[in-house]
Amino acid sequence: MPSYGLIVMGPMGANPLDQVELLETVDGTRGQAEARMRQLIGGYHPRHPVLPRRTRVFRTGGDWLMVLDGATGKPYAYQFRVCELEWDSALFDHAGAPPQQPKDAIPFQDLNAPQDRPPT
Repeated sequence: MPSYGLIVMGPMGANPLDQVELLETVDGTRGQAEARMRQLIGGYHPRHPVLPRRTRVFRTGGDWLMVLDGATGKPYAYQFRVCELEWDSALFDHAGAPPQQPKDAIPFQDLNAPQDRPPT
């Protein structure tokens, strides 16, 4: 059964650690995860703005975008995403062996590792 992360990405601010928040995880279908996300969006109260003048929620394909107008007229945007879990380091067994990957799984690639590139 697939697992989905319900994630909100907040506006860029002084503290980059506050930009992404895992609201919940859902084990089930994508439709069930999206239904739960709709419930969470309806009750979501971000830190900024504290007292929004207006709140709008837009659907963007598989995501949602909440735009709040602050008291000074500045807009604040929060993006909500339903993301299927593909890999989790917590799933390794106690002996350190990784779980079996599906045959069609894309191998993990460390994008921060140095790449062999021909000289330019």
